[in-house]
Amino acid sequence: MLFVWVIFVLFPLATLLHELGHFITARSFRADNTRIILGIGPILFRVSNRFINIEVHALYFIRGYTIGVESNELPNLQKALISVNGPLINAVVGCYGWMYAENLPFESTNGQLIFLFSMVNIWIAAGNLVPFKLGSKKSDGFIALEMLMKYIKAITQKGAKS
Repeated sequence: MLFVWVIFVLFPLATLLHELGHFITARSFRADNTRIILGIGPILFRVSNRFINIEVHALYFIRGYTIGVESNELPNLQKALISVNGPLINAVVGCYGWMYAENLPFESTNGQLIFLFSMVNIWIAAGNLVPFKLGSKKSDGFIALEMLMKYIKAITQKGAKS
């Protein structure tokens, strides 16, 4: 039963928090055409208003991503911050959850779920901060590092011309 909770509730919830980190940061930089997509397959439901735009698909537990944040109009440093803030949300939630779970009896269902939710968030944060590229897919860490390198290169070239 705990496995079902982890796969169908805790991972998707942590993924939503992760994508909200990207989404909120992108929106704070005026990337208005941003939306969160959870899962694959047919759309189960969509929440769209002036504050948020989320699509939840039938296999919502498989993956999540935020689109519209790769806009070429955004400076590289802002793109790096957008990339980092997804894992950062997971790291903060994971650490706070872990501290909270230590005060609960582990034998209780709540204690186990909060501990597992913390571990899921820490797993997502760590996995996304590692810079790697598989085919055309890039991790958040890879994107942040790539954008920081472009930002530094632009600054050094600008300084060399002065």
